[in-house]
Amino acid sequence: ERTLAAQHTIVAHNRALDLGADSDQLTDHVTDVDPNRTAIPHTRPTGRYRLYRAAVRDSHAMVTTQKVVLSAIITVLVGLSLGFDRPDWGVVSAFLMLQWGPDHVPGTVRGIHRMLGSVVGVLLFSILHYFGINGWTLLLALAACQFCAEIFVAKNYAICVIFSTPLALLMGNSATRPLLPTIQARCGEILLSILIATAVLWLWQRSAPVRNQARLQVRAMESMATLLGLLFVNTPDSVLSARRDLQYELLSERRAIQSLAADNPEAVRQFWARHIALQHAGYFLLDFCTTHPDRTATREELDSLVREIRAARAA
Repeated sequence: ERTLAAQHTIVAHNRALDLGADSDQLTDHVTDVDPNRTAIPHTRPTGRYRLYRAAVRDSHAMVTTQKVVLSAIITVLVGLSLGFDRPDWGVVSAFLMLQWGPDHVPGTVRGIHRMLGSVVGVLLFSILHYFGINGWTLLLALAACQFCAEIFVAKNYAICVIFSTPLALLMGNSATRPLLPTIQARCGEILLSILIATAVLWLWQRSAPVRNQARLQVRAMESMATLLGLLFVNTPDSVLSARRDLQYELLSERRAIQSLAADNPEAVRQFWARHIALQHAGYFLLDFCTTHPDRTATREELDSLVREIRAARAA
């Protein structure tokens, strides 16, 4: 309710400024935002653009991909060497834990949720297996598990997994197999995958977030310099793509430093002062564009923008 109220306030404010705002345009989905919108939030870049910007060694997307692939390969190799018959279960567990590239502590908590929920889910499957469900009873059990998994997936991941685990086992025809070997194999695969994924989460590319933060701060400076140069001879409304790129870089830099602060508070000290200065200068520049959309900047205004950017560069 508070979020919706704030959104309505923003819409009313933008309409009062005659910026062409609409409630649908305040989403960050690229198809719902007017590409000619002249106020923050600007249109989010396309998926191809974001993939291109993330295609570097130390980006969050690239490191997350490395972690998922590495944990999946190790899980398969170890699982097969231990004689597990469904290594894909371990791969899925590792993927679901690491897919969004979580910070260390939230990722570990998610792994614990996955492990505990799966164990309880296997126990629930054991009860269903004991009663020998089939036909209509099997259909009802599948429907109930699917419903509960969908209800709890956004509320509590551990509770969601309690129901998604027997759902997957029933759909995989495990109800017709011997119970004890199935329980042992599933619990072993889940435990193995979570341990491997946790180790990869904490140990792989530990210095990559530091290098990525330095890279993103350089990108933010370059985007500010690009937009400033365009404003010398253009009106802000005619350089919307540069404004969009600057906002994207500022948001990326902010998300990255928040993650770095959560995982490595000591390393973040060297970036924090410049982070504050970059965010201040970047949004000062974007606010100027919003305030004066249809005229070129005066010499005095350009000088003030240059001072802000130089202060951020010197931070």
